[in-house]
Formats: sequence, C-alpha cells, structure tokens
Amino acid sequence: MKFSHTLLLLIFSFTCTAQVDVHFPNAGDAATQEWVKVYLDQWLQRLPAKPDTTTTTPVCQGGPVLNAVLDKSTTGLTFNWTGVNVPSLVWNVKQNGTVIRTGSASSAAQTVSVTYTAIPYGTYELQIVGLTCPTVSAGVSFTVFNTTPTPETSGRHVYMNFTGYGFDVTQATGLAPEWRERAEAFLNLSYQGQSFKGIDGIRVNVKWYEYEPSEGNFRDDKILAAVNWCIARNIKLSICLVPWRREGDNVIPDGHKATLANDNVWYEIPTSTNRVYMPSMSSDVGRTKFKNCARHLSQVLKAYPKSVDYISTTTGQTEEYYVTYNESPVIIAGYASADKDAWAIYSGNQTPPYPAGTGTNAVEQMLLTPKGRLWYEFQTEALRGFHAAFVQGVREGGGARACAMYAATGAPLDAWRFTNKLNTVFSAATSDQPDIIYSSAGDANYQSDKLMATDLNIGTFTGSDAAIEFDPDDISLSQIPNPSYGTDLNGNILYDYSASFFRRGGKIVHFAMSFHPSKIGQLAEALWKIKTQFLDSSSGMTGIEQGAPFNYSVTNYTGLQPYRYQWQAAGGSLNKQVKFNLQ
Repeated sequence: MKFSHTLLLLIFSFTCTAQVDVHFPNAGDAATQEWVKVYLDQWLQRLPAKPDTTTTTPVCQGGPVLNAVLDKSTTGLTFNWTGVNVPSLVWNVKQNGTVIRTGSASSAAQTVSVTYTAIPYGTYELQIVGLTCPTVSAGVSFTVFNTTPTPETSGRHVYMNFTGYGFDVTQATGLAPEWRERAEAFLNLSYQGQSFKGIDGIRVNVKWYEYEPSEGNFRDDKILAAVNWCIARNIKLSICLVPWRREGDNVIPDGHKATLANDNVWYEIPTSTNRVYMPSMSSDVGRTKFKNCARHLSQVLKAYPKSVDYISTTTGQTEEYYVTYNESPVIIAGYASADKDAWAIYSGNQTPPYPAGTGTNAVEQMLLTPKGRLWYEFQTEALRGFHAAFVQGVREGGGARACAMYAATGAPLDAWRFTNKLNTVFSAATSDQPDIIYSSAGDANYQSDKLMATDLNIGTFTGSDAAIEFDPDDISLSQIPNPSYGTDLNGNILYDYSASFFRRGGKIVHFAMSFHPSKIGQLAEALWKIKTQFLDSSSGMTGIEQGAPFNYSVTNYTGLQPYRYQWQAAGGSLNKQVKFNLQ
C-alpha cells in the first residue's frame, strides 16, 4: 500500500487537475521499474488534455479617443482620453494643419499632462495616436488665452474695421485671412525698441444671410471662433450686422423688400446670380426678424463681457446707415408695398410722390414740394423705427452695446439718403438712443469734419459715446483724394486729429477701409503716442478751448446744412470745441 500511495501522488504531480485511482493487479508488494513505467504511460495516455488558461488581449483593441483638453497654457496642457490596451501615446499640437509640437506619453492614466516649448497665444488643435495603433484620434481645438488683464483707465479705444467684409465661415477663425493680416500688422508694431499693440479691438462686417443662412439657424460657431481669436490677442470684438438677405431664402416676403422708385427690388448687384436684397425700412416683418437676429447675436456674446464691445448696423457697403438707393444713376428707394401701406397711414391716404426722372436733381426737386417734404419726414421716421428695433434687440440680448453709424454731416447726399435729421433717425433723448454714435465724416483735406461730427454727436446724443474713423484717404501722405491701395501714410495727421477728438470727449477711433499691411508701420509713432497718452493713461487730456454751444433745427432737406457754417463761424476747429444740438 505504501507503493500505491506514492504512485498516486506521482500521478497528481503530473496531472495537477486530474484525480486517478490506480490499481496494480497481481502486483504483490513490489513491481519492477520497467513494469511501472509501462503501466504509468498507459494511464497517462487516457487522461484528458490540460486546458490552456493563458489569455491575450489584442493590442489597440479600442481607441485612442481624445475626449477633451482640460487645461492649457503656453508651455503645456492636460487632456483626457479613452482606449483599450493602447501601448503608449504620441501627441501632436497643430496650428493650421501643421504639427508645431509633438511628444510621447504613458497610457497608464486616462488624464495626461504634457509639457512643450512655449507657444504664442492663439488657437491650436491637439491630436493623439496610440503607438502601433491603426487609427488616429479626431483633433480637439483649444485656445491659449492671454489672461493678463489690460488696464482700462480711460474708456478710450482704437479699433480696426474689417470694412465691408471680414466674416468668413470657411475659416477656422471665422475671419477672412487678408483682414487678419492687416489686424496683425496693427497688433505687432514697434517704436523706439518697444513692441506694442496699435489697436485694442476689431470690428467685423457680418451679413445677416451669412450669420443666419436660414431662419432660426445661426453660425454661432464662427462668431465664437472670432471671439476666441480676439481673446487670444487680448483685444475686443465688435460686429457690424448688415440686414442683407439672399433672394430665395424665404425670410422676407415680396412686398417687404427694399424697392426703388422704378418699382424694381433693390439688389446689391442686380446682375448677380446670388442676388442680395434687404428689407424695407417700413416693413414690420423685416424689423421683427432683424431684431430677433440682433437679440440672438447679443445673447451669444453675453458670455464674454471683457472681450466684446458693440454691435452696429448699416445698410450700405461702406457701413453707414441710410435708406438704400441705386447709385448710378441715383434712384431712391422706399416704394415697397409695405412702404406704401405705411405711407397711406402717415399721410392720410395720399399717393406717394415720385421724382420726375433719375439723378440727384430730380430727387432734390421733389423734396422741395410739400408732398416731397412730407415724404422725406416719412422716410426719416421709417429709418428711426427700423434702427430702434435693432437697438432694442441688442439690449434685450444683453451682450453688447448698440452703435449707430452715419456718413456725412449735413452734406448734399443726405437728401437722397434721408439722413439730415440725425436726431430723429437715431432716437435722440429717448430710450432707443444708441450707446455709441459713430460718424465716418471727413476726407483728405477735410479732417475737420470729423471734429464737427464729434461736436454734433456729443451735443445731440447726451450720454452716448462718440466715435470717428480714419481711412487711408484721410491720413495719406499725399492728401490726394482716392489714392491707390498702398499709399504712404501721415502719422502726424492721425495723431493731431485723434488727440483733438479725445480731448473733446470722444471715445473710439476706428481705422476703416483697406490699409496695406506694409504701410501700417508708418503709423507706429503716432499710435504709440495715442496709446500712452490717451488709452493707457489720461496724460494727453490737457483740455480744449470751448466755444458757445448752439441749437439747430433742420428745416431744409437739400444741399449743405447751414449748421456747418455756424460751427465754423463759432470757431469750431482742431483747437476749439463747439457743441451743437440738432432739434
């Protein structure tokens, strides 16, 4: 029996998992070694095979998937990812599709922190891949912000307009590249070895049909991309929201579209395949839908109070507000069915007046008649109602200030634009008065018109900030009207008139139209002085002589407005302020 137990233990040691009852027939108390070996082999052959309990998980069974970038700075970031049996990670930081930083990281944890050589503030994309894994994760965009606060001791600003264009839904930033290039030139100036920003904000032209392609569907993603672009550069974003639509979008019905005196709908380019129209100023449908758009945009911007300033509106390509018209030959608008219905109520069922032909003379002759004067006042009121609805929408959204913008001050073209009575158009001294009143007045050799407009704005729109602009024509070295693109610039003109504007109480200087990037450096000295004396401090606010203010009632709707001569006669100039109130 001792031999039997020993052999049983031996079999257990071979099988590990099988139990065998071994019996040696007629073996007696002993057995030869050979006989035991043969007998044992026979039994082992009858035993079941031992199962293979070793398991192997496939490499890269799942992922890696990049979930989010949690923290980021100029020198590192933290991201969260998921995956199954990913050996190790390779990460890439990209900008505009190009890898600018790369490295590897352990896959032991799902939250990973990495460091890299410093990158500038801006928007980037992070992408990860597992070593030997066949798939690449979708990238996640992230923006490195400059969180250093900018001192705002003055409330004064210098902005650059993306005039007429600028919003581009095909760009990751939401901003057209040629306009970004100009802005970057203003943002990267140097004077006497000191690098500085020549502007502290931009204004982007956004067409209604670009932002809201179909009713209720908004491109908020591109608006926020533009906000992030500004945040990364520590500047402010303002928007010029243009109430233009595209034919066939079914947003504004027929009869409510701006219509010319020849009964044709006004189109930006009549021969274009994608014809652009705008609502009539008298259209309740147009007012309501545009107000809703302005409200939504303002709501979207509400989350960025330190990075957003204002929303303005305009009807013209050069961003001024007026009743649209055909320019060559001049054919005034305001003859849609919605206009005629509103006119019937306003005039006591009179028929609308029409110019006796095309051109400016025909318009002016009509406006000299009693019915023509009443028509002018009716169209002025239509402008007021449309703009007031816009202001209400911006304020209800709560994310921006509302800005009004006009062109000339008392010039002849105000006749066919219906904008002589600016106090009425922009709801002076009412709850619908905008927060900012902006004039584009003044050209080469006529920069004093900018100061006259400032005195009008401050005198008429009490409590609103005044704004002006300079385009390359205004501050060209040659002072020849309409210079070619890339004209040389005169920084002394910019400084002298900006300084006078700020000393009068003005708040925002804008650069308008297209400045050639290579010429912007010619303004470095002037912009350095403006920045240090008026934006970052008030050291330049040395005061300005005050002339006697006056009131003026607009009673004549054609030609030059006499208040222009009255302002000059009272001493209005670069060194003297003469405020006046339109009534």
